[in-house]
Amino acid sequence: LYLQRCELSQPPTALLCALATQLVELQLSGNDFNGVSEKCMVTAFANLTKLRSLSLADCGLLELPTELENLSLLESVTLASNQLSSFPSAIRGWRSLQRLDLSANRIARIPDWLAASTP
Repeated sequence: LYLQRCELSQPPTALLCALATQLVELQLSGNDFNGVSEKCMVTAFANLTKLRSLSLADCGLLELPTELENLSLLESVTLASNQLSSFPSAIRGWRSLQRLDLSANRIARIPDWLAASTP
């Protein structure tokens, strides 16, 4: 599902819930999700358990909810050009992750747990 730069002010929760068991790729880059509640983010994304690719670049995100760690099939995640100040801890649950783009954020330090979790 590609909904990049559509001027969305929050994730399309009803649509994502309807597609939850089928969706493998979701592109929402360039929408303004700054100020969207953590509850809304969890509701929108938590049931997308077949998702393999997620792009939330340039969405004004300050953080990513820990509850999204259950998206264990994610292989590619793009969170570039947001306002993240730390690595999202949800990464710990993304066992299939092959590509993570956190460029152009405000991350000043690589967490110790990240190095300890790599093979």
